[in-house]
Amino acid sequence: MPPPGAEGGTARLPELTVTAPTRSPRTLSRSTVGMQVVTPEQIRRTGASTLDEALMKIAGIYVPADGDRVSIRGARTQDAVFLVNGRRITGTSGRGDAFSRIPVQQVEWVEIVKGPGSVLYGSDALGGVINVVTRSPQEGFSAALDVNAGLNGVAEGGLLAPSATFSAGDRDTRWRITAGALSRDAHSEEALARIRVKTGETLQTPSQLGNTGIRDTYSLEEDHRASADQHHLQAHLEHWVSDRVRVGLEAGLLGDDRERRFIQTDLPVPTAETDEEGRLRSTLNTPVRQVEDSRRRDLSARVDWMAGEALELSYRVDRSRFRMDRHVYVVPWQDMGFARQSDSDFGTRRVTFTDETHDLMATWSPGPDHRLQVGVQHLDREYEDRAQARDPVTRQWLTGVFVQHQWAVTPHTDLIYGVRHDDTSEAVDNTALQAGVVHRLTPGLRLRAHYAEGFKIPEARSYTVYTRDPRGRLVLGSDVVEPAVGKQAHELDPERSRTLDLGISGHVAGAARAPGLTYEVGVFETRYDDLIAKTRGDGDYLTFKNIQDARIRGLETVLRLDLPHRVRLGLNATWLEAVDRETDRELTQTPDFIGVARLGWAPTPHLDLDLRLRGQGERYVDAANTERDQAYALMDLAAVYRPPRWQDLSLRAGIDNLMDRGNDTSLYADPGRFFRVGARYRF
Repeated sequence: MPPPGAEGGTARLPELTVTAPTRSPRTLSRSTVGMQVVTPEQIRRTGASTLDEALMKIAGIYVPADGDRVSIRGARTQDAVFLVNGRRITGTSGRGDAFSRIPVQQVEWVEIVKGPGSVLYGSDALGGVINVVTRSPQEGFSAALDVNAGLNGVAEGGLLAPSATFSAGDRDTRWRITAGALSRDAHSEEALARIRVKTGETLQTPSQLGNTGIRDTYSLEEDHRASADQHHLQAHLEHWVSDRVRVGLEAGLLGDDRERRFIQTDLPVPTAETDEEGRLRSTLNTPVRQVEDSRRRDLSARVDWMAGEALELSYRVDRSRFRMDRHVYVVPWQDMGFARQSDSDFGTRRVTFTDETHDLMATWSPGPDHRLQVGVQHLDREYEDRAQARDPVTRQWLTGVFVQHQWAVTPHTDLIYGVRHDDTSEAVDNTALQAGVVHRLTPGLRLRAHYAEGFKIPEARSYTVYTRDPRGRLVLGSDVVEPAVGKQAHELDPERSRTLDLGISGHVAGAARAPGLTYEVGVFETRYDDLIAKTRGDGDYLTFKNIQDARIRGLETVLRLDLPHRVRLGLNATWLEAVDRETDRELTQTPDFIGVARLGWAPTPHLDLDLRLRGQGERYVDAANTERDQAYALMDLAAVYRPPRWQDLSLRAGIDNLMDRGNDTSLYADPGRFFRVGARYRF
C-alpha cells in the first residue's frame, strides 16, 4: 500500500507519512529534514522498468542516463546509505548500478533523506539516505502480472521485463512473493579506435612497426549503456505470535549479467607480442569487451514486541552478500597475438562484499508530545578481493549507540534532536549530532531548520589492499609497508560532513474544484572534510589518502499546481554550487542544475497523460576543470489507460526523448528516442 496519506500520489505534502528520517512513522509536515517521497503513482506514470530510470524522471537528485550513479545534493554515490525496508543492501565500493538492479515491480514507494543521517544509520551516511519500501503482505489472496517492453527508435536497444507477484494471508500470517526478469540490449554508437602501440616509452602506429598483425584502426559499436540480463526473487513473511509480538522474515536473490564494449583510452592494454629485444608490447585506444557477473543474497529477520502501552522493543538482523566477477577482454584478440580470447583478459576482478547488521532499538512514547528512541547497532563487514597479492580477506566492525528525542514543544512546534557514538575496528571513533525544528505558522505554511553531521570510516580496501590495477600499477593500502617501493604506513582519517538546511513549505488553496498550489523551497550548505581518494604515493605506487575538502551549496524547489479540468503542473529543481575548498575548482560529475518539469492531464477518469521535460546543467568530467559535458534537456511522453470494463487491467505507453535531442559532448545525455509499452493485471 502507498505511504499513508499518499492517495494515488495526489496528496498534499503535509499528509505523507515517512519513516526514514526518524526510524519511526512521522508525517512529513512534522519532519525537520529536507526530503522527498516518490509515490507509487509517480513511479507508475514514468513507465520505468528499474528504479534508476524512475528516479531520473521524478526526483530532484542526479541520476545519469547510464544509471550507474545516484547523487544526493552533489554528494558521491558512495556517500549515501541505501536501504530496502530499512535494511542495508551491500554492493561494490562505489555503489555503482545499485538502483539499476532494483525492478520497479518490487517498489511501493521511495524515501529520500537529503543530508547526513549518521545519527540513526552510522557510517556511510555522509550525504543522505535512500529507503526503498517494497510491497507488504496483505490479508486475502491477490496476484499481479506485469510486463514492460521497449525499443530504441532505430530498432536497437530493446528491453523486456516481465514479473509476477503473489500474496496471501489472514489476520495472523501473511506472505508475499515477487519474481521477475529483465533483459536489456546495449545502447551503442559506432566509434573508431585509432591504435597506438607502446614499446617501452615509444608510441607508434601499427603500420609504422610493419611486423605486426595489428591494424591502425578498428570500427566498434561502442556501448554507452551496458546490456543486462537480470533475474530477481523476493519473499516476505509476517506472523503475529500474539497481540503484542510480531515476527518477520525477508529474503531476496538477485542475478545480474552485464556486457559492455568500449575503447580503452586511458590505460595501455597488454598484447601477446614482443619486439626484437623481447619487450612486451601494449596498445592504447584498444577496443575491449567487459563482462560482469554479479550475484546478491539478502536475508533479514525481525521481532517486534509491544512490551507495554508506551514501550516497544524491536530487534532485527540483516545479512547482505554481493559477489562480482569481472573480466575485460581485447576485441581483436587474434590480431594482438592471443591464441584464445580468454588469454587476452587483462582486467580480472573477483570481489565479495558482505554486511551483517544487528539492530536493537527501544521506543518509549509516554504521551503524544514525546517519543524517546534508544538503539544499539553493530555492523560486521567483510571484503574479499581474490586478486590481492596478500591476505584476500579484510574484516571491519562498527558498533554505535544512539539516542533520539522527538518532542512536540507546542501544538505547532516540533523539536527533534539526537546523538550517536560509534566505535570501530580501525581505532577511528566518532560522535555525530543532529537537531531540527519545524514550526507550522498556519495549517498551510511551515518553516523548518535542520543541522546534521555525517561520517564514514575508510573502506577496508583503503587500509589493506595489495594488488595491481589493470594498467599494472601497484596499489597499496595505507597500512601496507613495502620497502621495495619506499611505501611506509600512513594514517587515514574518517570522512566527515556537516549540513545546515533551511526550508519553507505550504499549500495555497485554489477554487472549489482545484486544490491549488503546493510548494517547498529550501537552501542548504554542506561541508565535507578529509574525503578519501586513490592517489600517487611517494614512490612508484598508488595509495589512498585524505586529499579533498569540499563545499556544496544549493537551492531546491518543489512546486505543484492543480488546475481545473484535471490538469496538473509540477516542477522539481535543484541548483548546486559544488567546489573544492582548497582549489575553488568545481567538483567533477556534479551538474550545476537538475530539474524535472511536468504537465499532467487526465481527460477521462480512465486515461492519464504525462509530459515531462527533464534537464541537466553543465558538469565537469575532470578535476582540472578542462573538460565538461554540455547542458541538455529531454522531453518524455507517457500514458496510462485503465479500460472501464477491466478495472484490474492497466495499459502503459510512452516515448522517452520525444524530440530525439542530441548532445555533442556526451552520449549519456543522448540515448535516442525510446518507445515503451507495458501492462499490469491484478486478480
